[in-house]
Amino acid sequence: MYGTRKGPIRPADWGATTVGKDGKIYIHLLQLKDENLLIPALSGKIKSAVYFDGGDKVTFSETDFGLLLKIPKAKQDNIDTILVLEMK
Repeated sequence: MYGTRKGPIRPADWGATTVGKDGKIYIHLLQLKDENLLIPALSGKIKSAVYFDGGDKVTFSETDFGLLLKIPKAKQDNIDTILVLEMK
């Protein structure tokens, strides 16, 4: 995305992350094989998680193993599903 830099999570099979000038984390889901994605824990608590397109809320939970995101197939884009995380 324009005006972003490398995110806090290394690129993986599912995609990558970037960080905007506003500090928001953008998760780019390029190859999601399931409706659930577990990513490594981020430093800090999550204030909100929304879809970039439309702003609908993303269902998530913070676990001992990381951040568990639920992305229904109906919300998955064929090219790049983008989630926006805002930290507290």
